Amino acid sequence: MKIYYSNISILTISLLAVFGFTLFSSFDLMSQEKQISKGLEHFEMNEYALAVPHFEEAIKLDARSYQANKLLGNCYRKLKNYEKAEMYFAELVKMPEVSAEDYLYYGQVLLANNKLNEAEKYFEKFAELGENQFLGELMLLSIQKQKQWADLLKHYKIDSLIGLNSPASEFSIQFFQDRFYLVSSRGENYYSPESPSWTGDNFLGIFEADTTELFNLEPINLKEVSGSINSFYHDGPIAIDKTENRIAVSRVDNRMKGKNFVNQMKLYLGEFKKGKWKRFTDFPYNSDSYSLGHACFADSGKTLYFSSNMSGGYGKMDLYVSEKVNGEWTVPKNLGGQINTPLDEVFPFYYNEKLYFSSDGHTTYGGLDIFYVEKNEDLYSEPINMKAPINSNRDDFSIYFLNDENGFFASNRMGSQGKDDIFFFKEVRPPDIKLNALFEYNGLPQEGIRVNLLNENDSVVAYTFTDESGKFSFEDLPYDENYLIQLDAEDNSIVEDGRLFILNEEGDKLQLLYALKNGNYKYRSLPFEEIVELNHLLAEDESKLLGGSNNINGTIYKKLPGDFKDSVMVYLLNDNGEVIDSVWSDKNGNFSFEELPADANYLIKVNSEDPGLQLATYNDENRMNQNVSSSNGIFELKNMKDASKSTVLATNQGYTTLIARLVHQGEPVKHQWVKIYNKDKELLASVLTNALGEFQFNELQFDDTYLIELPELDTKTLYESVIYVLNEKGDALYLLNQLKNGDFEFNSLPFDEYSKMQLIEQAYVPMIVKLVGQLYEKLPGDFENQEPTLVYAIDESGTVIDSAWTDARGKFTFQKLKADETYTFKMKDESNNLNMAILDKNDLVVEKTTLNEDGEFEYQMLTYQVAQFDKLEVEDPELIELDNKLRGQVFKKLPGDYGDSLKVYIYDDEGSLIATTYTDSNGKFEFSKLDFDGNYFFEVEGADDSFQLVTLDENNNVLHRTIRNKFGQFTYSRLKQVKHKVKLIDTEDKELIVFLADEDSFANNDVKIINVNYRFDSYRLEKSELHKLDEFLKEVSQSNQKIKITSHTDIRGPKAYNIELSRKRSQFVFNYLVKKGINKSKIKSDYKGELLPLIDCEKGDCTEGDHRMNRRTEVKLLQEKN
Repeated sequence: MKIYYSNISILTISLLAVFGFTLFSSFDLMSQEKQISKGLEHFEMNEYALAVPHFEEAIKLDARSYQANKLLGNCYRKLKNYEKAEMYFAELVKMPEVSAEDYLYYGQVLLANNKLNEAEKYFEKFAELGENQFLGELMLLSIQKQKQWADLLKHYKIDSLIGLNSPASEFSIQFFQDRFYLVSSRGENYYSPESPSWTGDNFLGIFEADTTELFNLEPINLKEVSGSINSFYHDGPIAIDKTENRIAVSRVDNRMKGKNFVNQMKLYLGEFKKGKWKRFTDFPYNSDSYSLGHACFADSGKTLYFSSNMSGGYGKMDLYVSEKVNGEWTVPKNLGGQINTPLDEVFPFYYNEKLYFSSDGHTTYGGLDIFYVEKNEDLYSEPINMKAPINSNRDDFSIYFLNDENGFFASNRMGSQGKDDIFFFKEVRPPDIKLNALFEYNGLPQEGIRVNLLNENDSVVAYTFTDESGKFSFEDLPYDENYLIQLDAEDNSIVEDGRLFILNEEGDKLQLLYALKNGNYKYRSLPFEEIVELNHLLAEDESKLLGGSNNINGTIYKKLPGDFKDSVMVYLLNDNGEVIDSVWSDKNGNFSFEELPADANYLIKVNSEDPGLQLATYNDENRMNQNVSSSNGIFELKNMKDASKSTVLATNQGYTTLIARLVHQGEPVKHQWVKIYNKDKELLASVLTNALGEFQFNELQFDDTYLIELPELDTKTLYESVIYVLNEKGDALYLLNQLKNGDFEFNSLPFDEYSKMQLIEQAYVPMIVKLVGQLYEKLPGDFENQEPTLVYAIDESGTVIDSAWTDARGKFTFQKLKADETYTFKMKDESNNLNMAILDKNDLVVEKTTLNEDGEFEYQMLTYQVAQFDKLEVEDPELIELDNKLRGQVFKKLPGDYGDSLKVYIYDDEGSLIATTYTDSNGKFEFSKLDFDGNYFFEVEGADDSFQLVTLDENNNVLHRTIRNKFGQFTYSRLKQVKHKVKLIDTEDKELIVFLADEDSFANNDVKIINVNYRFDSYRLEKSELHKLDEFLKEVSQSNQKIKITSHTDIRGPKAYNIELSRKRSQFVFNYLVKKGINKSKIKSDYKGELLPLIDCEKGDCTEGDHRMNRRTEVKLLQEKN
């Protein structure tokens, strides 16, 4: 028996409006109306026990009365007599007047009677009518949860207290000193005329007994507590604060204040004095307008949790909290929507930083279930169902903990002695856990890897090795402990890039573990069943975020979808072959079944005698499923798991999904068969592309290689086509690699890693790329022998950043576009008859542009996805350490040949004098504390045109020779990530003395230098240049000196692009030297971009040979430090 009253329900109002009487005698009609009227008087006052006889008489007069059956069924439902309630609701749902709430209540009654499958059927009917989406989803979810929870380990053992319980109600047990207290309806009624009005039971009272009698098998002699704790009416439930000897009693009076007055539950606080509970006072927030009760104390009596249906809540009864501050209770605070629901939350109990309560508004077995939340300051975790055997398909409530392992709760579950019984529970420690696991690298099992198991103190408690199947196990692990799994392999990259799976007893993948920053894997020792449950919880949270529905959309066809022109009946069957729905297809053979339960397999039968019919089904994105097979005219639909809809579950179980788009010359390839094979060339599935050229394959193992075949494309079209991998939104991520035989290679990954693949692809893309386009009228190539057309490139801000002329075939090229932007193009002479395509290196169309409202051509993807470029190497070379000092030397022919002191001025790039210094006896000078980002000018006082200047490193090695500009100044520039960079500006004379030191050049600076040169816009060396490197290495092979490489570009192109190009050139030479046996630690690498040309080309009068001289990498053998 649960006491939490509310005002008259909406059900009553709806019942008053329903009159479905059958024709019979006027006398019987009047008699039935009289009985129903009398019954309604009691029903409206929640006096269900008194209402029952009147409705039973009404049904005797007319068994087909919808109103009488509905009222009587609901009376028995309210009285928790679910067996009788089921009998009347079963008749009710057959009647033409049946309503949505009838389906709901019948489903709840069936659930209480443990008839899950039948209950699910009526919950589905209720959900279809859509009158209360929350309740519909909640009831169906409860059914699904019960099926999932059925196989879970039971963490508690329960016993009925035979000597304690009676045919009446017992609940709300509490302990104080050497006594225990409980609430029961077993006592005498002191006010008999009204006492049975609600349930027909006696009034609730508070009883006590000695704790030594609690587990007696014989009936316990419970005595009603004397004193003012009990009134003449309903008293209980109760809560006792042992620290302050205080008690909270919920009480319902029986005051008469008019016909429609409802006595509300109120809370009274008392104290224990001289062996009795006394001095009861009203809780300050009691009211005649709402119920308030079901209290529990926390924080040594300073906090009070309770339940109430006061206004401003989330539903019927909500949980609230009030705190005692300066002797006064604060205004109640609602615990919020994380805990409270549109239904009831009652019977709170606080223990060990957890708040326990009962609710029928969260996912339950049926009726009230007991939940708990963990409290962290003012925040609460997601409610957790305590599951069976604590919870059942009836009401479970008023939990109480004796200690961490034992306690009590009440329930009216089937098999109870009375209407509500008290049960004892004891925590059962589950058996020790066995960890089964599998380690793979690139989809292959790894043998011989040492596996360490570490406890929370980072101590190794066990170790083993992976077997030939990549598997390992640890046994006899304590339940629910945290561990770290540490893998130790000779090749650390295998550990870093491998995948570790937890397996179930059958060896199936259950959960993918993710490595922590230190490379270890976090593992929690749980039974397989609980890991599965956690995975399902995560998957459900994910599906709530994604939304979506479980629909079957299909089409009937003969050879290709759309070729069947008839309307036929299509039947949907469950996996037992039973028809559960049917629809007519439209005239094109299309049909749909909507809002179907998830995780179910179905059959489809088409009412047609044509044996050649085929069937295709499509997901919500209109991509064909690969799941239809036919036998005897019945098509089997397999529930292929879509990783894009449930990424967490898919990843844990080791499967993924491929979503892709087939494109030919910028246009989607529609209605083409696509086949996928595994690496053993076994055909796995076939699908057709949709109108967008998209297709999808589900349940692929990740970290595997698949081949995609396009069997019906002709050879020319096949090799001109590309396949883009897409994300769940249909955005292109990257291209699949096409093999020589025309197939495409797909390397599968967990679905959420495909977007990371796009980032990896971008890492190989230079900042600046080349884009080649072509104008055409109908087909690319038909725009021939036309006058050149000027095409403008416009960036995302609308600024024209470049222009190019078309050639005789309508082709144009933009050499330097940013890779991560999208451009639009506009012709100088607009023409509505022309189209534009973007070409690859083989002049094949990779994308067709569209004409926007402004008469501009645009494309949807990032520029690098359609542009032409050579991929970058991703490993960066070593960089010279930064130095904020600048050293130099002034000389005439050779450094050191001028010893007189000269004054050197240094200016910033705005012409302001920063500092001065003097050269020493060797012509050297030094400036310190310079800005790393600064560009500087040097001026040497009294120096004529014969003087030259070089910059030096910290070891006095020559870095660069500078050239005077027309003002007689030497210029210098720095960048943040490189060392000394000298920039030549406005040089009038290209004549330059190139300083190449040999072994006789200086006594103090032995330097060996070679230059290798590059083709335009390339970072790869030709064979002749590689030969220079080989010869250099022969000469220095026995030397222990370090090698410095510095790369340069010509002046053409943006500075940022040229910096990146020079970096690639240094990387190429760096990798080549390492490949030839030079230790990485001996190589210093730097890059300068266009800042240090050998020949000044700023005036634009350089030949291609001049530019080639500037496109170079300098390789120096550095002097060893003394």
